[in-house]
Amino acid sequence: MKILIAILAVAAIIFFAYRSASAQSAATMTVTFVYTNDMHGVFRGSDESAFMKLKPAQGLLRISTLIKRVKSENPNTIALDAGDALHGTPMMYVFRGEPVAELMNAAGYDIITLGNHDFEWKMQVASERVARAKQDVVVSNAVFPPGYDFSAVKPYVIREIGGVKVAIAGLFTDETLKFIWPGYIQGLEIEPAEKALERLYPDMLREADYIVLLSHLGTANDLQIATSSTGADLILGGHSHNVIFPPIQIGKTYIMNSGAYGLNLGRVDVDFAPGDDGRMKPVGVRASMIPADESVTEDPELVPVYEQYRTMLADVMSLKVAESWAIAGDKKRTGDRAADLLREATGADIAFIGAGQISGEMGVGPVAVKDFYKVMTSYSRQNIVLGKLSGAQIADLIERSANGTKAANGIYFSGIKYEISSDAAGKSIVSITVNGNPLDSNAGYLVASTGNFIMERTDLLSADPGGVADTGETLRDVVMKQLGIGGGGNYASGKIGKTASPPDEAN
Repeated sequence: MKILIAILAVAAIIFFAYRSASAQSAATMTVTFVYTNDMHGVFRGSDESAFMKLKPAQGLLRISTLIKRVKSENPNTIALDAGDALHGTPMMYVFRGEPVAELMNAAGYDIITLGNHDFEWKMQVASERVARAKQDVVVSNAVFPPGYDFSAVKPYVIREIGGVKVAIAGLFTDETLKFIWPGYIQGLEIEPAEKALERLYPDMLREADYIVLLSHLGTANDLQIATSSTGADLILGGHSHNVIFPPIQIGKTYIMNSGAYGLNLGRVDVDFAPGDDGRMKPVGVRASMIPADESVTEDPELVPVYEQYRTMLADVMSLKVAESWAIAGDKKRTGDRAADLLREATGADIAFIGAGQISGEMGVGPVAVKDFYKVMTSYSRQNIVLGKLSGAQIADLIERSANGTKAANGIYFSGIKYEISSDAAGKSIVSITVNGNPLDSNAGYLVASTGNFIMERTDLLSADPGGVADTGETLRDVVMKQLGIGGGGNYASGKIGKTASPPDEAN
């Protein structure tokens, strides 16, 4: 696939030069498409330096300036976003995506689609985002559950601009079912993208002169769609976070990806002229990738609104959680100490934390909310869950972890101790105790864990989906509350603690 992309990219460079040169005299009108993807709540890169590796200037504040600049150059411009806007930064976690929804409305976007991370705050928040959007929202291959207002979502829209009829459809990744906690998206149905397009292409081809797919499927799937079907003229991709420029061409279809986190604004100018049948035909294509860098000023319309949110966020981040992270004389690693606090908070027999959830060590002295965001990552499907596991399942998990098995490698434990022996065949468990007592293979144990790690990667969720209860809180929320500050997005929800229900009692 990498070789194919490289070959196609070279072909695209050559072909773009030819088309651009030949189209100028024939074209009668130009439609411009500008777009972003995977914004993930980044407004100003420098404000996220403690949590993410970004360039200082990238983000929506400058992207908005670029969108408005292009629209002033060519009024026949359509601004689009390919999803994953509501999640990814501390501001998004605290305010559940609200700032992005508000500021994208002011940035001049015309049409958006949804990404998997737009459902991190449950179906209700996603539906509210759709209801508040000033943009058209397009999703062609999903059916949303009853009880939520997704009535504004359309499979595609037709925009007539400068006499050209453009159909714009949205494609939603089925990986949403894998990445988002099941209870958050209960009732959501996702149709294979190619099947949805097969159903919709006849109508779009009849109604429109040009078809754009706003795709949150990832580059490999975009390439597959362009290879297996001939309906789309332009695929503006997302989900995979890679930059595809110059665009790849497969048949008549161009594929482009602007990266992520507001790094660039992708731009495609398409020249149109009347065809023999009287319909407008694309006769030239030019593309550019415009970086959101220091040469671009921040949009003065967005900055005051953003700064209000940033001030509120700073107040939350500066809240002191505890006078000290560690207990006097306790030299446990941050992950082990967090596992202890998780077990205490939930009343579980055992706590597991995937090593990927801990990205550093807590410092000595007072700890504030911002310290937890630096050290305890919670990117996707990372709510703490409570589940009943058998002693045999626990023993199997520990043995796989000890032998570096991918599905279980790197675990912080609490409430459990084990001894292992090593030989040429690998490592084997000699003994396991749970809170000082020998592990009973036939007994059931209440386990608290980061959901993505223990319940997904060990296939325990699929084996017994009814035996797992989602607490609705991330690891950092649980630990902060246990240390003395309220948990949850507003740090006052109080949903988790020693009152959390075991799975067989939870709703």
